[in-house]
Amino acid sequence: MRSDLALHHNFGRLARDLKHINGPTAIPPRKINFAKAPFVCMILASSPRKIAAERSREEGFVMKVDKFKRQATLRVSTGGKLDVNFFLSYSTDEHSGRELILDILNSERSFIPLEDILKDEILMIGKNRFMDVELPDRDLLPETQKAREIRVQIELINGDLVEGTFFTDLPPDKLRLSDYLNFTPQFIYLCRDQNDVILNKDYILSLKHR
Repeated sequence: MRSDLALHHNFGRLARDLKHINGPTAIPPRKINFAKAPFVCMILASSPRKIAAERSREEGFVMKVDKFKRQATLRVSTGGKLDVNFFLSYSTDEHSGRELILDILNSERSFIPLEDILKDEILMIGKNRFMDVELPDRDLLPETQKAREIRVQIELINGDLVEGTFFTDLPPDKLRLSDYLNFTPQFIYLCRDQNDVILNKDYILSLKHR
């Protein structure tokens, strides 16, 4: 009971902070609910219809960072699917150009804010529960698509088979599948003829050249 009260107190402070950042005409924060799904942590008191803002404290002031939305279909380890919007920045320190969904997934953050499109809510979801993320449009840098190709067939732990192409900048002597899996981050991007998919390597059972 004490921990619940502490959580509600902290979220109350968050709601007041959000109102302060967005100004006196900001849309009032919605009621906070706690999701029961095992892969969802909480629902934030924020309006998804406003441009997402990140708070970063530097030298005693609060800075707002504008973001844009990118749609995807998230499949989690429990087998459920969720149509969501990722919130991405117009620039990133990782590379030139805008931020990619792959950047978010391979960041150090354990929980990612996503917009549930159907319920019009903002969720914080633990990314270690992501099995894969299906994309309606390709979300790669142009230079990445000029790299070497590795065509593969992958079997996921639920029995699904997916085929596609990895792009890699690994040297020619490290183009074995074992090298690719060992030298890449946790989430890897698979290009397909329709609907590319980003895979969590923890949910890959096996893969082979195609």
